[in-house]
Amino acid sequence: MSKTDSPRPANPSFEVEIHSGGRAHDSGLPTERVAPVLSPARAAAKASSQRRTRLLLLLGMLFLTSLVAYFWLSNPDTSVPAGAVARVNGEYIFQADIEREMNLTRVSNDLGNGNTEVPSAASVLEELINRKMQTQNARKGGVTVSSEEVDNALKDVFGRTGITAQRLDETLSAYNLKLDDMRGILADTISINKYVTGFVVKDAKSQEDAQNLQNDWRTDLALTSKVDRLQAAGSGPSPRINAQAPDFTLTDLNGKAVKLSDLKGRPVMLNFWATWCPPCRAEIPILTQMYKDTHAGENYEILGVATQSDQQTISAFAKEFDMLFPVMPDAGSQITSLYHVLPIPTTFFIDKDGIISFIKSGPVDRPLMEKYLLGE
Repeated sequence: MSKTDSPRPANPSFEVEIHSGGRAHDSGLPTERVAPVLSPARAAAKASSQRRTRLLLLLGMLFLTSLVAYFWLSNPDTSVPAGAVARVNGEYIFQADIEREMNLTRVSNDLGNGNTEVPSAASVLEELINRKMQTQNARKGGVTVSSEEVDNALKDVFGRTGITAQRLDETLSAYNLKLDDMRGILADTISINKYVTGFVVKDAKSQEDAQNLQNDWRTDLALTSKVDRLQAAGSGPSPRINAQAPDFTLTDLNGKAVKLSDLKGRPVMLNFWATWCPPCRAEIPILTQMYKDTHAGENYEILGVATQSDQQTISAFAKEFDMLFPVMPDAGSQITSLYHVLPIPTTFFIDKDGIISFIKSGPVDRPLMEKYLLGE
């Protein structure tokens, strides 16, 4: 070709471009991507990475689900059934349960089995909470109660009291109760007694040893159980910090009337407890030692309100722990209800002007007592 010849037109359908690396492509036709071929080792590594990613995502979802479930279940106000007043390890106690217990006391009185004072709602609730903890523990231990055992317990009641089944049924009906209500309580009592005998005091060497083992068992239940009290006992406004302490008069074990308002001018520690309460038994020695070490004349006062009416049991308890401060049985738990006490022990620290300065649910320690009674 001479220099004057026109260049030959390029084939419009095919053009080769040379790029770095010597790769050629057809610029005039659609290109088709070819997936890279991985080596077996790299393919296995990629698959493993994908599986690990899916596993981490799954674990994350499970964690979040568990977290939501935990907060939902641990919230005592979530989906609480109507009428529920307390929850013990997930099992509810209802207002109807309290009313049933109080009415059963009335049935017993009507049948001539003594003249027992009907307990307050507050004291009945505490008794039901303790019974619930104990029956749950017995159930975990594999204790069961048959219908025959309950029938035999009923026969024993009839034999000891001389009451006929017909009279019992009629008296129960007067309070809108049925025999099954009584059977339920008997079943709980049998269950607890079987567990105590077969497990709690099985290796006791003496009566005292057996009592100590039962006390330790009740204390452990109180410390390890999750108890949610959902409604306050009593009526009227609940006592609160910085408010005037409700006045009352109770008679101590020596027959002396003690009026709260008469103690103005000195700090007062108002302590609610019961002889059957394991945390109370752990707390009382702290109170008594504090009183022995620091009480002088009228510098302060401790008032021990026993949320029960069995004076003989209370007196024995006070003697056992050498309780030198005034101990006052709360017949019918009237003052317990007045102060809306739910858990026991509960303590109200009242200043010299009669104003509630602090409320403590559960056992107190000596530094807390020294702070509010001695100002240290």
